[in-house]
Formats: sequence, C-alpha cells, structure tokens
Amino acid sequence: MINSFLILIGRLLNWLPLIHVSSDSDFGSFDGKHSGFRISLFGLSVGQFKYYYFSLIKENNTYKFEIFKKLDLTIVCNLKSENELNNKASSYVDVITEYGEDAKAKDKISYHIDLLKEKSSQSQSRISNSFTKLTNYRVFLLTMSASSVYLLSEVAKFSDFNYLVIFNYFLLILFFLFSFSSFSQVTYALKVKGYIKSKFSDLKKDTSQIQLAKSYYIDFLSLQDESQIAVSITKNAEKYFNRSFLILVLSWIIVFFTQNHLTKEQNNSLVSYTDEFVITDSSNKTNIEQLSQFFEKLNSYEGEIYIISTKSSDGVKKLSGFIETVLIEKQVLKIVTIKSKTLKDNVILLKFGD
Repeated sequence: MINSFLILIGRLLNWLPLIHVSSDSDFGSFDGKHSGFRISLFGLSVGQFKYYYFSLIKENNTYKFEIFKKLDLTIVCNLKSENELNNKASSYVDVITEYGEDAKAKDKISYHIDLLKEKSSQSQSRISNSFTKLTNYRVFLLTMSASSVYLLSEVAKFSDFNYLVIFNYFLLILFFLFSFSSFSQVTYALKVKGYIKSKFSDLKKDTSQIQLAKSYYIDFLSLQDESQIAVSITKNAEKYFNRSFLILVLSWIIVFFTQNHLTKEQNNSLVSYTDEFVITDSSNKTNIEQLSQFFEKLNSYEGEIYIISTKSSDGVKKLSGFIETVLIEKQVLKIVTIKSKTLKDNVILLKFGD
C-alpha cells in the first residue's frame, strides 16, 4: 500500500520540472517498475537530451548525488556503432557460410534474404508511421501555442490577482515547458534521416549470395536501430504533447470559471442604494425587481433622474422614452454616458438626484 502510494507520488512529480522524479532507464519517464530512480531539483527535456540539476540517484540499492546530468536517448537505446554492425555482419557471414554451397544451402540463404527484407520493411513502416505522427504533433503544437498566447492575454486582463489566476499562470508555465519539450523532440526526430546503411557497391567486387545476404543484414540492423529511436522519440514527444494539451484545456476551463466568478462578484458589487437601481446587468438581463422599485419611488420624487450607461444603445433610448411618458412636471430626465472599467458596456443604472 505504501509502495503504491509512493509510486503515485513519483508519477505526479514526474509531471513537474521542479522536484522532478524520473528513471534513467525509461529516458525520463517514471512508472515505478524499476528499482532505480532519480529525484532532481530541476529537470528539462530538449530533443534527444534530458538535463537534470542537483539529483539524488538510487541505483543498485546505493545512493549518490549529481550536480548535473545530461541523458542521451541514443545511449539509453543502446544504438550500435559502425564497428559493432560490421562485427555482427561478419559473424552472420560465418554462420551462413557453414551452410555450404549446395542447392539446399542456397535456398536457406534465399530464405534469410527474404526474411531480412520483410523485417527491414517492418522497420521502415514503423519509421514512416512515427514521422507521420511527429508531423501532426508539430502542426497541433503550433496551433496550441497560438491558443496559449491568446489565453495568456485573457489571464493578464484579470485585475483581481486571486489564487485561480496564480494557478493559471503556473499551468501556462507548465504548458510552455511541455510544448517546448515536445516540439524540440519532434524537430530532432524529423532531422534524423537515417543511420549506417549497407554498401551495396561491395557487390561489384563480390556478387555472391552471401555478400548480398550480408548487405541486407546490415540494413536490417541499421533500420532496427533507427525504428527503435524513432518510436522512442515519438513516445516521448507524444507524452509531452498529451500533457501540454491536457494542461491547456484545464487552463481554458479555469479562465472560463474565473471570468464567470468575477462577473458574479462584479454583479453582486453593483448593489442598489436607495437612490440607485441596476436595470440591466453585465449579462444583458433586465432586473424587473429593480425597475419596479424605481417606479415606486418615482411617484413621490421631485427632481432630476439620471440614466447612466457606458455607451448609447437602443436599450437606453427605449428606457428613456418609456420613462418620459410617465414623468410629472417637476421631474427631469437626463442621460449620462461615462467611460468605466467597472461597468460593462451593457450595464444601465437609474439614479435619483445628483
């Protein structure tokens, strides 16, 4: 029970750049399946690299401290060097050479070649699918970034710096970090066009079936590595894309809630005094009760009556025309238009006296 709770806390902290929990073997993710982990004061993902500052690391039941660590995806994925590929290809040649040179041996090697072609085709398909996803992520990220800029302008309009506004700024910071991480990984992946490939020019010197199988084997190993890193970087980009999308949606919901909350507070603050009446509120609704109270007092009032609004509108004209039909000799109606940040454009007040 305690372990499950700690794993849950670790997964939540994996979302945060501060007090960041991760696993190097998972290239910065954390699922609690591995015994080792890293707790960093700050963590940032940029392309193929993860940067960690001031980290406490548990590895093989021992703890150590690191000031700085740059984790490379190509090392985590354990990509093969050119020498390693050539050594594996040489070992493969030794194996198929033992088949001999009879017809049965040639059939076995032909089967190997067909199988290597199929495996290479599968790897190319995974690479192509990954690139398609990454291209779509890049387009969506650009669209979401434009939306976030507009959202930031909406948040900046709030004059009341309450906890919801502060939390929204925090969410927007997370969004920009996650979207930057996702975009940088997409950019890195799309720049990778290929790794070590076999040299089919060698077939000019050696046209044997074994040399052909060797060339296809090198391509198979190379494409396997390329598909591995393409899929890995796509999963990482997808992880940060999903996080940025969820945070952006949550931020928009909070902005919508905050706007409604502030509007209600503003409407509640427009309390009518004995000589002032809110006829139309910021939601453009007519307050029948306030209008009734105004006309009750109008019967016993002598003096000036003001219609106050932030702009001239049909609602003001209709209201003034209606009131003028019931005015007595000692009552004077005046229309006042004012500029106010407090009153919304569609708020209309009726006021007795100065």
